[in-house]
Amino acid sequence: MATDFDFITGDAHPRPAAMPYPSLVESMNVNLVVNDTGKIFILHDKKFPCVMNWVEYDTDSGQLALVAHDGTMIDFGMIIQAPIRKRMMNATDISTLLVGDNRIDDFYIMPLIIR
Repeated sequence: MATDFDFITGDAHPRPAAMPYPSLVESMNVNLVVNDTGKIFILHDKKFPCVMNWVEYDTDSGQLALVAHDGTMIDFGMIIQAPIRKRMMNATDISTLLVGDNRIDDFYIMPLIIR
């Protein structure tokens, strides 16, 4: 009796490598806002290409990257400058706001991992 599906093992068909995404700066209008108390906001005008789960901040390089549950990373696309770095050191999360036509279309809070 034939079935409508086949069973495939992971060894026989390895998962293809994820295609790299362009940085946020390259793919949309995006701003990073950090207030005096360390609250961090990413304002963007297009949806992220995949569901992002947390943000990683490398204090040595000043780079910020969004990370999906499968490890896919999207670089913010610019180096965080020294005056802003100090404000970010005690933050535990980042709020992302999808904005368009003078309104907030989506709002999400992601954990921030500081390395």
